[in-house]
Amino acid sequence: MTGRILSHYQVLELLGSGGMGEVFKARDTRLNRLVAIKILRPEFVAQSTRKQRFIQEAQAASALNHPNIVTIHDIDQQDGVDFLVMEYIAGRTLDARIPRQGMHLNEALPIAVQIAEGLRRAHAAGIVHRDLKPSNIMVGDEGLVKILDFGLAKLTEKTESSGDATRTAFVETEEGTIFGTTAYMSPEQAEGRKLDPRTDIFSFGVVLYEMLTGQNAFSGETRMATMSAILREEPKPIGHIPPELDRIVRRCLRKDREKRYQHLDDLKLSLEEIREEPESGRPMPGAPPASKASSRLPWVTAGAGLLLAATLAVVAWRSRSGPAAEPYRLRQITADTGLTTTPAISPDGRLLAYASDRATGKNLDIWVHPLSANAQPIRITTHDADDRDPSFSSDGAQIAFYSRRNGGGIYVVPALGGQERLLLRAAGRPRYSPDGSWLAYTTSADANPVQESQLMVMPATGGSSRRIAPEIGWSHFPVWSPDSQSIVFMGMKGPGAFDSSSLWRASTNGGAASAITGPPVDVAQRIAGDDWQDGAILFSKGPELRAMDPSRPGESAVLFTATGNVTRATAAAGKIAFASQPPFTQRLWSVPIDMNSGRVRGPMERLPNSSGSQRQPTATLDGAKLVFTHIEPTRAELRLREMASGQETVLQAQNVRGVISPDGAKVAFSDTGSVNVMDAAGGENTKLLESLPVTIFGWTPDGYSLVYWKGGPIRYFTFDLANGEIREPMKHTRQVTHSLEFTRDRRWASFHIPDDPRQPVYVAPAREGIVAGEREWIRVSDTGGNNRPWWSPDANLLYWVSDRDGFRCVWARRLDPANKQPSGEAFPVIHIHEASHSLAGTGIGGFGPAVSRDRLIFALPEYSGNIWLAEKAPAK
Repeated sequence: MTGRILSHYQVLELLGSGGMGEVFKARDTRLNRLVAIKILRPEFVAQSTRKQRFIQEAQAASALNHPNIVTIHDIDQQDGVDFLVMEYIAGRTLDARIPRQGMHLNEALPIAVQIAEGLRRAHAAGIVHRDLKPSNIMVGDEGLVKILDFGLAKLTEKTESSGDATRTAFVETEEGTIFGTTAYMSPEQAEGRKLDPRTDIFSFGVVLYEMLTGQNAFSGETRMATMSAILREEPKPIGHIPPELDRIVRRCLRKDREKRYQHLDDLKLSLEEIREEPESGRPMPGAPPASKASSRLPWVTAGAGLLLAATLAVVAWRSRSGPAAEPYRLRQITADTGLTTTPAISPDGRLLAYASDRATGKNLDIWVHPLSANAQPIRITTHDADDRDPSFSSDGAQIAFYSRRNGGGIYVVPALGGQERLLLRAAGRPRYSPDGSWLAYTTSADANPVQESQLMVMPATGGSSRRIAPEIGWSHFPVWSPDSQSIVFMGMKGPGAFDSSSLWRASTNGGAASAITGPPVDVAQRIAGDDWQDGAILFSKGPELRAMDPSRPGESAVLFTATGNVTRATAAAGKIAFASQPPFTQRLWSVPIDMNSGRVRGPMERLPNSSGSQRQPTATLDGAKLVFTHIEPTRAELRLREMASGQETVLQAQNVRGVISPDGAKVAFSDTGSVNVMDAAGGENTKLLESLPVTIFGWTPDGYSLVYWKGGPIRYFTFDLANGEIREPMKHTRQVTHSLEFTRDRRWASFHIPDDPRQPVYVAPAREGIVAGEREWIRVSDTGGNNRPWWSPDANLLYWVSDRDGFRCVWARRLDPANKQPSGEAFPVIHIHEASHSLAGTGIGGFGPAVSRDRLIFALPEYSGNIWLAEKAPAK
């Protein structure tokens, strides 16, 4: 077969063979790319009904456009040879990578997460694999996992007798037919019952078991003996893995599918949490032990999706790995319909402070709630800007807090009310030291990872500030040590340097900071607590609040489970206060507006939508079509909405960022590591770029090129659809720029600088698609926190998001048509002054906006939450 030409594919070499046929490396002579060709054995396609079923399956599988699923390019026949053409992956199948003693946990978990993600995408499209096994999983040389042979299980031959426990059996969808590879099939497969996505979850558990141990979960001397083990026996326990991972494997392998994970979303989330636990660094049997850096203050390793409280509470540590010895009694303190959040307990445990919008339904005020019986909360601040993040002084007499008023800053007020006074401008997140000597704060109130934020301390009574850990370019969420001699904080080498994010510890007496957790750390994590005292570290994982012995950071115990996600926690005097919040949603809102003048022509209204969360909207220039991401608890989709009729079409059944071209003909979207384009009417996708990480930003207004950015520090590029040319339109000395957008004639560009303390918005001339150097930049605004500028259709007005009035609102400024110099003062276009419906803290991409000539559509988050108190239950 080597050297043969099939259609326009030149067969190069044999890659492997299996029960269904042989796989060859080949070259696509038309597109000059390498492909993999699976040549099917004639007996598998001899019957016309089976061949038609195979074609239907291959067509369904080809629609699975996902980084963790091998792409099917073509299906064809020539001279009686039926073959399937797939993307070529340089790497090895998983069965060839699993050592005899099993894989190291640090190697197994990233692979498992990617397998789960690929299956999740397939199940969302209504496709069940039915024959998942290590030989059907390819691991590329750079670690990217690809699942093979979706849909091909239906083609395999029926086998009634065999001593091979790994042989694949005949497959049909009808109940009563046995199919799947014996050692990896589910109990319902072994019994010939009807299948659903949960059969893949069982097979996934078998694969994961083999990855961790190097052994089959179920085995026997014959095929029937193996099937009997699947139906009646439990696999041998796995030693030396985290208990949480052991529970995941056992739950996947439940005989009763009603007791397994019901959806891949939940399974993938559980794996991601385990992957980022400190225990995931433990070696498997036979692997060399990992080295441990010594530290006087061990801290938890932060990981993706883990919301760290990093507060040490007064919690007696009685069990190193089991549940807390003394249960907690939970009591709801507030019952507000809006947003109540950021609690703080006074050192003596008598007062609880928090931020709430209960007084106005719009902005947050600081309230103090005495914890004595029948006491009523006291409203401490009354300004119409948001006040939040209270912190009690060591004697409980003062409260420092952050306010957005007058451009933002830290204020101080007596704990039971009185005259407020400004302490610091352009500062946030105040935290008093336990000994009462110092106040720590950050130069940015919001934890925007691409915006400059420095960690500072100043005397609590006032005086000069000094910077802590100046070598760390981005610092946030300060947490004091019990002796007030050091601070732990989230830090990155520089704004936008996501690959260097870590938890750090720095002495207040000077010296370089030391990393407690190394890169990479997901910057979505937040240290949510206030202070820590002797006892155990508190940290939250979704609705769970956990305790961790600081001398054994790899072990933790669940203290209690709240009704919502624990987003903030604070502890003092044996009490723990926390904010419980459901996940915030984002809804699309529409404002009729003459975009060339900035005149609003009607009220802001929410677009009708039955459920879920919508974000990242983009629109055509005429406003006829809208593309956005729609997210439900169990699925995510890229949708297109016809604005006149309200009819919505699913373009991609996955959580991707999509942008529609100005004329509405094309939709481009970016998923994990690639940029793709498709017709707005639907159909096949064309992959344009593959570069990790890459995120699409938008189209140039002429519709000829796509604008995208790569990695951190963020760099922008354009991709010309006509000739495939890639250009870098901005060269500058700034560490981070964002929101690069061109005018329709491509003669001007707008952007903002988030790592500058003033977060200025600029416009600059562009020549042949290249933005001029910094000498020619024109500053449009540097007042307040500025974000996400965009042009009016005629390019004589620049819009952006700013919190210059204490809230995050939409502002604009007129520009001279000839030279784009600002003309007149900036003016507000859309005021958004409600804490429960706020743009504060929203990401650039999530907001949008979708801009047309006469309408602006953007995603507005909706927040809610309440304060709870946890106290030790009285001893019986």
